Amino acid sequence: MRRAIPFTIIVCSLLISVGQVTAVEEKIIQDQVGDVKSSMTNQTVDIPCIDIEKVTYYRDGKNVTITLQVAGKLGRAGIEEKYYMYSVAIRLITKLGDEEKEYDIMYVDMDFGEMMGEKMKYKEGVVLFEGKNISNDVGPAPGTDDKLRAFFQLKDENEISFSINATTILMATNEISLVNGNFSKEGMDTLYYEFPKPTAPVNQTNQTGQDGGHDEKTPDIGITGIIIAVIAVTAILIALRKRR
Repeated sequence: MRRAIPFTIIVCSLLISVGQVTAVEEKIIQDQVGDVKSSMTNQTVDIPCIDIEKVTYYRDGKNVTITLQVAGKLGRAGIEEKYYMYSVAIRLITKLGDEEKEYDIMYVDMDFGEMMGEKMKYKEGVVLFEGKNISNDVGPAPGTDDKLRAFFQLKDENEISFSINATTILMATNEISLVNGNFSKEGMDTLYYEFPKPTAPVNQTNQTGQDGGHDEKTPDIGITGIIIAVIAVTAILIALRKRR
């Protein structure tokens, strides 16, 4: 009987551990294909490389993986022009009590040749939390040419997923003009999704599902807003690179 006691304790411990399964949350958010808009004319344009097809959100405790899929090929592979700036920005908002927390995924694939003695060519991705870099695990998903994947950890596993806002932007041209700044091809696509309100804390209830819910389009912010956003993303990436 004495030898059986340790074995019983081990079995009970394993059963308790199995019962403490980390909550898993998965959402597949579909977006309408063929809805890319020109920031100059607000007309629909055919640019598959930034045409969002879907965003997949997967969360296991504090670990989060977000995958954005486009209708064409991601980045340089989907661009014919010589010079270009291709950017993806995804903002995840979570809530912890009444406090909102923002996680910003930024990815830029850019080639503007050489300007004023500086090479304007690089490809980089980061995840920021309150302006601080928390992950560089952002880039094309292995084995694919149409998916961008980001992996990072939330600050607190009790955070409730609230919303996802994704934007893709392309500015491309075969001739660079610093005078008028015109691009022969430019456009943007957006996706916005709010998670259903949980009926229980996320760390107590498994919330799995692929609801296939469609996104809600965000308002157009205009060419000025787009340029400011692209410049901001580029500046952040350059600053982070110089710190290394």
